[in-house]
Amino acid sequence: MKSVGRTLGYLTVFGLAVVTAAVYTLHGLQGTSSIPTFIFGAFIPFCVALILFLCGIWLTHQDLDDANVAKVGFWCVAGVVVTCGIVALMMLYQFSEGIVLENWGVVFVGGMTSGALVGFLVGVYDVRRKATEHRLATEQERTARLNQRLRVLNRVLRHDVRNHSNVILGYADLLTEDDDHLDEHAEIIERTAHDLVSLGDNARRIEHLLSDADRTVVDLRALVDREVATIRAEHPDARVETAYDEAESVQANQLLGIAVNNLLENAVVHNPDTHPFVRVSLDVGDDGRIDCCVADDGPGIPEEERSVFRSGQETQLAHASGIGLWLVNWIVDDSNGSVEFDDRTPRGTVVRVSLPVADEGELAENAPTLVHR
Repeated sequence: MKSVGRTLGYLTVFGLAVVTAAVYTLHGLQGTSSIPTFIFGAFIPFCVALILFLCGIWLTHQDLDDANVAKVGFWCVAGVVVTCGIVALMMLYQFSEGIVLENWGVVFVGGMTSGALVGFLVGVYDVRRKATEHRLATEQERTARLNQRLRVLNRVLRHDVRNHSNVILGYADLLTEDDDHLDEHAEIIERTAHDLVSLGDNARRIEHLLSDADRTVVDLRALVDREVATIRAEHPDARVETAYDEAESVQANQLLGIAVNNLLENAVVHNPDTHPFVRVSLDVGDDGRIDCCVADDGPGIPEEERSVFRSGQETQLAHASGIGLWLVNWIVDDSNGSVEFDDRTPRGTVVRVSLPVADEGELAENAPTLVHR
């Protein structure tokens, strides 16, 4: 359904074109004293009105929002006011000199037509200019965000790869020196190698994220159920509970499933307990957004690591362990959401991911779906 602004914009352009064309047609049919008078007094102005009408048809095929269509209509009216004002001043001057025009009404209509056409062109230029400025500002912001993420990714990857490689090399040396703990050393090497593989998988996912994965409508409850089932299958000793309130669909980055999986994985693998506990809840927050909370009974996330995510900067003195939480933070940020860390009583951490609810228009255009892994 078109808004009032869009409708008024179209009516302004087409209305001015039709009214002025009708005036010129009637004027031409009444007959003129000479061919030049007909050409310059009726035919050419009619062609200008026809061009304005064609411009209106072109406007209906442009991908402009309601406000911009209304703005083009406003510029048409402004052009009419300015040109008619100029024509009125010229006619007053001629009247003061004793010159009275017989067809002053047609002259005014001519001013309306030319003014409307000039106003239309100015309006389209203004809309395109502001759209270009907005696009450039968005690209600059995106470039700055990507550069910051690349710097963080470079530092974290170099740090983690170096640490894991040192562990593998160190225990590989022990394999040749310590015959009593071969199985233990081999297990550590294998576990560290798996961590490196996981690091590579996260790097691949971040590559997808940096390439601007699109947003989509996500069935959050179905997504959480899928990721919980995955964690239960991979970690059968973990106790994973779910609690859902009124979980609605959200508009989120296509990689949201990876973010949820990382939160669940971190809650399990960083808990030294034999049977780590994780609770996932979905509820509607006070601000009308959907909160996805992942609570655990582990040792908690150090304050220095939390501060890294609040500032968005990775330095040598403030280093977050691994790229998993960075990936979560970036995916949620690209979903127009937020991530908060709270302490859980008596121990553990609660990670709260707040996401916007998909509006009715988004639900009508896109059926809620699961997102890519």
